[in-house]
Amino acid sequence: MPNVQLLLNENIGVKTAKFLRDKGYDIKSTIEDFRGVDDKTLMKIADKDKRIIVTLDRDFCQLVFRDTLPCRGIVLLRLNNELPESINKVLDLFLKNNKQDLNNKFVVVSENRVRIRRIK
Repeated sequence: MPNVQLLLNENIGVKTAKFLRDKGYDIKSTIEDFRGVDDKTLMKIADKDKRIIVTLDRDFCQLVFRDTLPCRGIVLLRLNNELPESINKVLDLFLKNNKQDLNNKFVVVSENRVRIRRIK
């Protein structure tokens, strides 16, 4: 069973939350648990709960690198197709094949590329 703990941002739907839970991942969903919280609050929640945020929102890059807010880790999905089926496929492939610890990492995942940058 995968051991990564994820917090899905509001732009990642409940279909993906269910899909990942069915795969054995420890998932919290902003839509289900923290609807309406702003990004800074979400980062605090994720850091406290030791969860990696999964999002489609590019604003997290500024919050992490420009504003230097504390962060456990971010997985930013940059996809051509943001339908749940596409998100599920790309996330499942990434999580199965990733061998790195995602803590203190800012990861950008697309359909054909993964870039990982350390968060200081």
